[in-house]
Amino acid sequence: MLVRTAIPLLLLCLGSTPAMAQQVVATFALRDFLKREWQNELVMFPVSKDEFERDDLALIGPDEKPVTYQWVPADLATSERDSIAFLASVAEFGASEYRLIRGNPARTTDLRIREANESVTLENALTGVRLGGREAVAGGPIAGIRLKSGRWVGGGQLDSPLVPKSCKTTLLARGPVFADVLVSYEFPKFCFWRLQFRMIAGQPVVLVDEEFDMPEGSAYLLDLAKGFSPDELSYRDNQNTCRLVKTSSVAGETAFLLNPWPTWWNTTPEAHWAGFCRSGSDDLLMIGAREPGAWVEPDRTEWQTTIPFRKSDLVAKFQLRGYRRQWMLAALSKAPSVPEKEARVAPLPQQHLIKHDELALDRVKDYVFVWDDRKTTHPGLFLTRDELDRFRKRFEVDLDRLVKLRTAQILPYRMEDHVSYFLATSDKELGRNIAGKVMELAQGAVDGFVKQDGLRNQGSCPHHRTRAMMWSAILSDLVLSPGVLTPEERTRLKAQLAFLGYTMYSPTFHSPERGYRANPNMTTTARGMLGLIACSIHGHPEAGTWAQLAIDEMDRELDQWCGPNGGWLEAPHYMTVSMDAIVSMALALRNTGFAEADWQYHPKLKNTMAWLAKICSPPDPRLDGDRHMPAIGNTYLGERTCLSGWAAFLFRDKDPQYAQHMQWMWKAHGMPRTLGIGGAYPGIQGYEQVVLDESMPARAPAWGSELFPDAGAVFRSHFPSDRETYLHYIQGPMHEHYDYDDGSFILWGKGSPLCEDFGYYGRAPAADHSRVDDGFVEELGNEGRIREFAAGDGADYLRGERAGWNRQILFVKDDDPLGPTYFLIRDSVLSGREADWRVWIATDNPPPVTQNPIRAAGRFEADLAVFFAEPTDVRPTTSQITRQAGASSFASRESTQRCLQVKMPPDQPLAAVLYPVMKDQPTPKMTALADGRVVKIESKHGTDYAMLALQNFRFEADGIQFYGKAGAVQIRPKGVRLSLPRRGRLSYRGTTVENGDSSGRTVSRRLAR
Repeated sequence: MLVRTAIPLLLLCLGSTPAMAQQVVATFALRDFLKREWQNELVMFPVSKDEFERDDLALIGPDEKPVTYQWVPADLATSERDSIAFLASVAEFGASEYRLIRGNPARTTDLRIREANESVTLENALTGVRLGGREAVAGGPIAGIRLKSGRWVGGGQLDSPLVPKSCKTTLLARGPVFADVLVSYEFPKFCFWRLQFRMIAGQPVVLVDEEFDMPEGSAYLLDLAKGFSPDELSYRDNQNTCRLVKTSSVAGETAFLLNPWPTWWNTTPEAHWAGFCRSGSDDLLMIGAREPGAWVEPDRTEWQTTIPFRKSDLVAKFQLRGYRRQWMLAALSKAPSVPEKEARVAPLPQQHLIKHDELALDRVKDYVFVWDDRKTTHPGLFLTRDELDRFRKRFEVDLDRLVKLRTAQILPYRMEDHVSYFLATSDKELGRNIAGKVMELAQGAVDGFVKQDGLRNQGSCPHHRTRAMMWSAILSDLVLSPGVLTPEERTRLKAQLAFLGYTMYSPTFHSPERGYRANPNMTTTARGMLGLIACSIHGHPEAGTWAQLAIDEMDRELDQWCGPNGGWLEAPHYMTVSMDAIVSMALALRNTGFAEADWQYHPKLKNTMAWLAKICSPPDPRLDGDRHMPAIGNTYLGERTCLSGWAAFLFRDKDPQYAQHMQWMWKAHGMPRTLGIGGAYPGIQGYEQVVLDESMPARAPAWGSELFPDAGAVFRSHFPSDRETYLHYIQGPMHEHYDYDDGSFILWGKGSPLCEDFGYYGRAPAADHSRVDDGFVEELGNEGRIREFAAGDGADYLRGERAGWNRQILFVKDDDPLGPTYFLIRDSVLSGREADWRVWIATDNPPPVTQNPIRAAGRFEADLAVFFAEPTDVRPTTSQITRQAGASSFASRESTQRCLQVKMPPDQPLAAVLYPVMKDQPTPKMTALADGRVVKIESKHGTDYAMLALQNFRFEADGIQFYGKAGAVQIRPKGVRLSLPRRGRLSYRGTTVENGDSSGRTVSRRLAR
């Protein structure tokens, strides 16, 4: 980080004599805050009209020696103002001053320029490039590149349906610091292709800036192998490791993909730079992508911009359809460019890319690193003044603990006491201890972007930077309190936080609008990091701009990723990752003035936190009765969360009843301190004792079955109790970071887990889930939908549909938690495809598949009886699998289940009752009626009739008259209950109920006997 000035020396150098001061025209001061050594970096500073193009001025460097400089007209200057350019150096944490005084300018340079035959050749001591010429019309702008050895190589071909009307090569800048050449192609139909090449004195690089607008299919074929024939490729792979591979060993027809924002999941070698070399030779030719934001124009570039290198001849194909691109070439020696072993370091080729692009001094020098923040109050990142006062009143300070914390090592994962005690006491010695850690963390975060050893570029795996960024913001807010840091520490810390803000705001880091993104929560995290840094230094002149980018993303996600009454785009585990960033931002914005809305009370944030609470499991005997998130999609086993505790904190004043329900669910999870397992949750780390208040009142909610449009549904009965029956059903377009589990369910009966998922171990196939697998190719965008849903007193109902597969679920609920509470499931595949029907059962014994019903022994207090009603002569098979999840709160990460599997012929429905039964209860008698559309269930509690079909049908028997698709009759010694969840009519011995609409409510009526 640097500070630059261009003002009269009299205002800066008070030690100068009057005679010396009169000789100085301007001063350019640079200072490093990044702990980086800057060497021979091209910089440009605007100058006044009186100074520009004078030939009687000398530039004196920090060593008091003359420095070569160059006047740069506004149209070539980065500031778009007449400027001076020179090569500057600054030591780590040092300062350099360059003075423009009266005298003879230095002209030393190694730049050589030759113009001949409509071409221009640029050379310096390290490389060269031949541009234009008569062959450029067909061969493209680059006629040759000079390698380190002096050998000229390379060529190309213009591939376009249009023939250029003209091709002109123009020398724009002649040195002595840099030379620029413009090669301009004009085509019919107002099409064009313009390239500006820059060579810098003493640097082995050629910088290329392009703009173009050509017909589809137009391309520039750059032949780097011509006259060179490299057979090795050097790059950093998607594990951030340096690799040197034989191009012949790369699978497929593409040897390499040059991508300005490389992904980390591609199997083809892909990076933002590559070095090509030949075994037995020391020459290495590097190509690198600069300024990723230029390669894609949001909402305009709809085609691939990645550059593939053909394996057969290493010809690179540059698309010319549109619109801009920046890249570079470098001629290097192989030996210092390729690490001896596969290492996670930024090698020499990448160092040149860092120097001339991501960390170009000419860009960084214009960042604002010193500003007046006297109006900023610290600590104030997450707490209002009233909340801080409230916390201090309830927090009990243990003086012995405080003394230990003053010197105790700070582990950010367990920094709760350090943060809490500082918030409560503002103790300066404790603050100094925290200061040491935050200076280390901030420097590490800066190093990640500057050195790029751990991750291969500034945009690689942005979610891997979350901890360093958020911990830096959180602890900085504490130590920026008065009296903690020395003036030098305070200045450096603020400057480093500002650098992080500038860097994360850049498209180089993350840009979903350009397609520079991965899984959804990673965008949330990337923008959340930026927003939190902005809020931690909200007095910075750019902080509001940075925060607005995060606010816009948060607004978009809450609008588009959350359903009308909850749900979330990703599976529960990754939903909590997003919530970590969103809740952190919502709290941090309150004291900044950046947002008019009070984001902590956003209705969709409220609903999505409630959704996660509502779909949580019954009390789990494997966790001593704690509830947890369902292990659906990419969610780990037995994963407990504190999110509902956060929700209670957020809404304790705004909506006390909601807060009490959320507090109850947090306590039902065992009062965990983190949002989940198997990942980092640094969003408000250290503030656990603030936002998780055990003294807040809690009250059990009265939740039942509920639909969450576009996400799924939950069926519940006897909640809350230790004999809950529960089913969670997945279906809808909110289905990212899930398995192939559309239309699947998990089921608990009478307090026992009976049908489970295996937890997150990858993207599990359809065969690992309780669902129908009809061979339909599942991709994002073709998920099914829940078409019908109803809930009420005696029975709940659902119908989901996807590509001809209809799954109906009728949930019949008894008043007695030990009574008949069960599910009738009907699957109809109307696509003409064969299908596999599976239900996975948590049992240690093979189910007796020759019986109907089949009683599978559960592992806890309940078993599962499965009765096939249609067809009744089905002969299921069974198999067992064991899967190992990536993380688990249970005793083991392994889980084993056995499935019941049935081959479904084309267009043959299958109907089955899933009936939880206590181990000391007999299996009820079940009878299929009406071709399997009605099931009669006889138990000691009474007799049930459950009706379910895809189309309306009539049924009359035993005093029952029914017309509709779904209904239930529950006959008990003390009365009868009739339930109609869909349109229809149901009568029992002269008493009739009707459901005349599809409002989503079950119509029920109780009759005395």
